[in-house]
Amino acid sequence: KIADSVKIPVYALGGLTKENLQILEDSHISGICAVSSLIRAEDTGKAVRELREAFHQVNTFLKPGALFHADH
Repeated sequence: KIADSVKIPVYALGGLTKENLQILEDSHISGICAVSSLIRAEDTGKAVRELREAFHQVNTFLKPGALFHADH
């Protein structure tokens, strides 16, 4: 509801993993910020790819143009 009530981008952060991104359903957020799940990964590149894939699978219920960006 917050994302729909403000004119600035709203990002989800805190404990996001490829396994729990579905909790963002109907949130209309602009993107996600994931740190811990990537830092803790044994293979960071693989973790980024998997998180990006999961993000795009759930992107159908995020705000149009939602952002996933990783410099890896």
